[in-house]
Amino acid sequence: MIRLLIVIPVLAALAGCESLPRQVLPYVMDDPQTGTLDLHLYDLESGISRALIQTRGCDEYDPCVDPLGSKVVYITKKPNEDPDDVLYTLTVYELETGIDREYASSTNRMSSPVWSNNGEKIAYVVERDGKFQINVRDLASNSPARAIGFGSAPSWRQDGQAIFYSSKDTLDAPVGELMVHDLRNGLNQSLALRGNGFSNLARGTSIVYTTLPYTRRNEAIWMIDATSRQKRLSSPGKTYRDTNPVHINGTKFVAFTRTEVATGASSLFVVERYATDPVETLLFEAKANAFTSGATLITLPGK
Repeated sequence: MIRLLIVIPVLAALAGCESLPRQVLPYVMDDPQTGTLDLHLYDLESGISRALIQTRGCDEYDPCVDPLGSKVVYITKKPNEDPDDVLYTLTVYELETGIDREYASSTNRMSSPVWSNNGEKIAYVVERDGKFQINVRDLASNSPARAIGFGSAPSWRQDGQAIFYSSKDTLDAPVGELMVHDLRNGLNQSLALRGNGFSNLARGTSIVYTTLPYTRRNEAIWMIDATSRQKRLSSPGKTYRDTNPVHINGTKFVAFTRTEVATGASSLFVVERYATDPVETLLFEAKANAFTSGATLITLPGK
């Protein structure tokens, strides 16, 4: 279980945000009893976490909630009919009804599903012959997935006409560059930024990403704004690494996962992206056998 480290309401730590709608974070935590990964939701206002999906014998990971706050897309890893294989499934879960629907299955590893801003499409990564391929699936038409290129960590632009992604296309590849794929003409463009774990802000005014600064041993969180200025948002110690940055909708804050390299223990932090001297605020800490996943922070209307 998660040990809460903040006594006051969490949103009080996000100064000036008292009127915000409820914010929740979907994340993954290891179940020590079954040895599988389960999906959870963390409420930033109450500081309460609850299990969302727990399936014995299966792993669920990389959750992302749609813009309306009604569905969660995630990847399921479960045993296949062939005992030497496992089956990966792109699954959408309805929060209100508890009904789930499978949209794609493969013995190739899937990861990083993300919703378009209109909730009609999902971009995700499939590993084929050792390389990461980014696919886009239109849920409304239920047409076959469309491959847009090789890379990882996809993130939609606000207008839904382009996808940001990392050029890192294999597990062992060096740190990638930030790329953008235009869905209208199929063109790819490099933005000449080193890093991984990219996430675009609503309205496309800034991008936060994980990178390896030349003067630091481990990853830190950086941001580039609309004027192409770069700024470091986090300063991890030499025994930690900061990854999976995501914007908290409707706020000036960015959340990220800080992991202790030696033990794998993870904590969730937030930081103000436009502060002159950014200060990381701890939200909660997990045990060594648990970790958070880089999923989109969303607003649940009326919750």
